[in-house]
Amino acid sequence: MNTRTTSTSTSTSQRATLRRIVAGTVLCGLSITGITAVGTASAGADPSSSVSGPKLEAARTACLSALDRRVTRLDQLTSKVNGDQHLTDAHRSSLSGIVSHARSGMDTLRPQVQAATDAASLRTPCESMVNDYRVFALVSPQVHLTRAADAAAAGITKLADVDTKIHAAIDTAAAAGKDVTKATADAEAFSAAVAKVGTDVGGLADAVLAVTPAAYNANHGVLDAARAQAKTARADAKAARTAGQTVRADLKALHG
Repeated sequence: MNTRTTSTSTSTSQRATLRRIVAGTVLCGLSITGITAVGTASAGADPSSSVSGPKLEAARTACLSALDRRVTRLDQLTSKVNGDQHLTDAHRSSLSGIVSHARSGMDTLRPQVQAATDAASLRTPCESMVNDYRVFALVSPQVHLTRAADAAAAGITKLADVDTKIHAAIDTAAAAGKDVTKATADAEAFSAAVAKVGTDVGGLADAVLAVTPAAYNANHGVLDAARAQAKTARADAKAARTAGQTVRADLKALHG
């Protein structure tokens, strides 16, 4: 093998090693399994103390990068929570507490990552960053689902007012001798559709806010039911809008 081939092979091997270190750090915080997989621990030695120098720094950089991404997301979530006009006071307070707790956790973990002198001391804060806070897997969906649920609830309040006015308009038309058979049936369908959306989102936000990182760690599907409930609510809200448009057309026809 010539010198150029040898150099290329070595460079490729080094890049592959670095990729494995970075990937292992981001996913699970510099696991011992990941360290031994890249050949950094000698036979019979303690693998948690054998990573140092450039490899340790590469792992530290990857962990800090992952931490920075979470800080960025948490700051974005804070802005969304503060600026959402549909959130109830209670839900805004709960979300603010969840996001603030995670944000403070990132600030606490950063100096631990920076001060780590070996794989064992680096692994602890990197794993905590993922397992103890679940920023992407839990906190972000909690904000999204709670905002959606409260927006739907606010919409239902407005639709309920519209529903009342619709029935009043139909009563007026009936008193004027108009045939309100179709309008009445369509209005009842609209009322039922609005009520269905209310059922869909009932308790959704509170259930989502009650989930903790520990609960997510024990069951990664803990939010599946809430997501399905929100999806159903969106579909039923669309059906309610369609029903409302039908009644609107009925009322226009009744009034010429």
